[in-house]
This record gives sequence, structure tokens and C-alpha cells, in this order.
Amino acid sequence: MTVVLVLAVLVLLGTSLWLLHESRHAHDPVVSFVKGTPGLMEIAYLRDGRERVADTVIVRMLELRRIELGPDGRVTVLDPVPDNAVERALFRSCGTDWGSTLPGLHFDLRTDAQVLALEDPLVRRGLLIPPGRMKPWRWAARLQVASLVMTALLSLLLLGLGRAGVFASVLPWIALVLVVAGIVLRVKCHPEWIGHELTAEGRAFVGKLRDDGWDSTDPATHPAGLAGVVALHGVDAIEDEELRKQLRKAAGSAGTSFRSSAAGSAAAASSSSSSSSSSSGGSSCGTACSSCSSHSSHSCSSSSCSSCGGGGCS
Repeated sequence: MTVVLVLAVLVLLGTSLWLLHESRHAHDPVVSFVKGTPGLMEIAYLRDGRERVADTVIVRMLELRRIELGPDGRVTVLDPVPDNAVERALFRSCGTDWGSTLPGLHFDLRTDAQVLALEDPLVRRGLLIPPGRMKPWRWAARLQVASLVMTALLSLLLLGLGRAGVFASVLPWIALVLVVAGIVLRVKCHPEWIGHELTAEGRAFVGKLRDDGWDSTDPATHPAGLAGVVALHGVDAIEDEELRKQLRKAAGSAGTSFRSSAAGSAAAASSSSSSSSSSSGGSSCGTACSSCSSHSSHSCSSSSCSSCGGGGCS
């Protein structure tokens, strides 16, 4: 048993060193190959992945009165004019009858190739850790946790048996100290299990956004209106209670949408044009959009709103 504990301690030390190495390697600087400022949809993806993008594009289309949302959760297209690939994906999801349920639309957007393609330009800008670095980091974290559990159990078992000898009696306590140190390391080197993780440059970019007025939760003063509020803060920052509840419900219905099969075909149909999404956020906009009113359709109280080309915030 003592020999087994020694081996477990060695494995724990090895996996802990591996975790530390992968954590540092994942955060190595990423060379930027893309110029320009990320647009609204890319900012939403940077903040919370494809779910945030779905919320943002839906709210933006409501602001511009291009779609209407009824109290029953039915989405109706009013003006099918997209400014970028993500907005095209929204209208494509509505089909030939120009309508959809909000949960179905939200699900289709989360799984659309154009939304998934937003990650690549963010990686090439050096704002997101490349997926190739995240995978070994996650594996190192999993194995380190397994070695922590095994070492702790063996240590407690040896203490319970009360083995004679100085080495046999002291080794479990040394192993438990190493377990505690391993837990501290695990907390400090914790990877994101789902989605992505920002680089140091990505965190600096988000910080600069906040300094530039994006931290506001007031659509009237936010540089990108209500859609910008949602992109940075999520749907919880929406004052309209009914709209907030409907978006929360739609986000929680993943996998239950009756349109899930349609989402797969739409994503496949759009995969050939996924490269165009890298230009969807090439510019940013400093003008504020009008805020949405809280009447039952959740449409924008103003019939017009200035927009930026190429998918930038507007």
C-alpha cells in the first residue's frame, strides 16, 4: 500500500506540473493576423459565446424593427434586410413564411455555421486562446483532479490502517499536504470547460470597451443601444421584463426545439460562406441606437437607427 501511495504521489506531481505547463502555454501571446476592431457580434461572442450572439442579434433586429416579437413568443419578420452574415442566418432560420418561435430561432442561431465562425477571427486577432491550446489544458486538469482524488483516498486509507514505521506513518501526511497544494494549483490554473477563454489581450480589449462607455446598461446612452447592452452584459441587463423572460426561456430550451433538424441543414447550407463572417465585425460605431419600448411587440420605438457596415455595432 505504501508503494502504491508513493506512485500516486509521483503521478500527482507529474499531472500538476503538466497542468501548470499547459496553463502557461495556453496564455502565451497569440500573434494577431487580423486588423480592425471587432464588431458587435464578435464582441458578443467574445463575452459569452454563441448564446450571447443569439441574444444580441435578436435584440438588434427588434431595435431596428426588422422583426417583431409577440407576447406568445412568435417572431415575425417585418423587414428582411441583413447587414452581416449573422443577421442573414436569423432571416434564413425564419424560413419562407418569415416567422418562427423564439426558442426555435434562438436554437438555430446557436448552431448556425455563421455564428460558430465568429470564433476564428477573434482567435486570429489574438483575443481568444486557440482551441488547440485549450484541449491539452483541459486534459491536464482532468487527470490532475483524478490524481488528487486517488492520492487523498490512499492517504486516508493508510492513516486508517495505522501502518508501523516512520516512513509509512509520515508519508500519508506528506501526501495530504501535496493534495492541498494540488488543489490550490487547480484553482489557479482552472480552464474553461465549455466555450472559450480570453487571452490577456482579450481581457484588455473588454476593459477598454468598458472605459469607452460600453459598461453602461442604459440603451439611450450606450454606444450600441440595447443590443450593445446585451452583448456586454447579457439579457439580465434588459429592463423590459417580458422580453427578458422570453429570452431566458428561449436560451433554456436548448435541445428541445422542434426546429433542431432544420438548424443542422441550415448550418450545412451556410458552411460554404462561413469565411465571409470574418468581415462581419471590421468596424465599430460610436452612435447610440434608440432604446426599445416595452409594449407587447417589443419592437423599437424609433423607426430608424444608424447602422455600420460589415457587422459593426450600431
